[in-house]
Amino acid sequence: MSSEFKTVRVAVVGIGSWGKAIVKTLRNEVSDVQLSHVVTSNSEVAPLLPEQTKILASWDELVTHSDEFDCVVAALPPHLNLPLAQLLLPLGIPLFMEKPLALSAQDAHTVLSLATRHQSIVHIDHIDLYNPAVVEIAARLNSPVTSVSGKIGAAYPRRAIMRPLWEYSPHFIAASLKLVASRPISISACYDNIAPELQDQTQRELVTVTIRFENGAQATIQAGNGMINKTRMLTVSATNQQFEFVDRGIVPLKENNKEIAVDPTLPLAKSLAHFVNKVRTGDNSLTDFSEGIRVIEILEAADRALDERREVKL
Repeated sequence: MSSEFKTVRVAVVGIGSWGKAIVKTLRNEVSDVQLSHVVTSNSEVAPLLPEQTKILASWDELVTHSDEFDCVVAALPPHLNLPLAQLLLPLGIPLFMEKPLALSAQDAHTVLSLATRHQSIVHIDHIDLYNPAVVEIAARLNSPVTSVSGKIGAAYPRRAIMRPLWEYSPHFIAASLKLVASRPISISACYDNIAPELQDQTQRELVTVTIRFENGAQATIQAGNGMINKTRMLTVSATNQQFEFVDRGIVPLKENNKEIAVDPTLPLAKSLAHFVNKVRTGDNSLTDFSEGIRVIEILEAADRALDERREVKL
């Protein structure tokens, strides 16, 4: 697509709760896009859509209509990302996928191979990489990060397709990789106690993952669905700086206890806008996508560390 092409036509696949958020964000927060198609079996979503949007019953129909849109934004469970990529990437259709990219590093590398072979535009939605607070921290750092500590989770029911560790931790794992900017060398993990108020403990999980980096830095992330309140907190320490981010806090970001104003734009809007711009400019670089694969490798290592009760080398 020429960079002179202004309006990007977007097809959205999957209109569950997050897919609805994507539709709303595309309509209200991302400039110069047209919601051309949605793929969903739920006819009740029609009132959410612009009048001109076409509803398709199956993603196979995207092939027939491929000349009517410029890219696809998928809000699917991770095990469906690979088959969708296998359908679309060989056709040169840019693809936005939700985290985690896949449920195995093998599947993730298969998607990377497809993207590389077909010079495809792909994007993984680790929204905290686009969180204005995290972006602000990265911009203000004046020395290497020595430690990252995060807590992320809620008390939502467990999803059948993946364990809570895989659902909640990818955002802060990706943010840690960006902020530390060093190669992760080992992973350890342990189960944490779940609040007594959450009685159905077989359906709940709270895990702390520790990532050790080549430069001596360490990231510790507690994640899962065993938290009473929805939680998203990140502390980033460097030589003479400490940043504290508390999502939805009265003051969401502080540096050395000093309040910092941040852009109020939602991270999802930033992430979608980044993808749309890649489509508009034809940017098929895969650096960010490769980091998405590293997140899957870390999650697999965390699973092994839990099962084998030992530190796992990468």
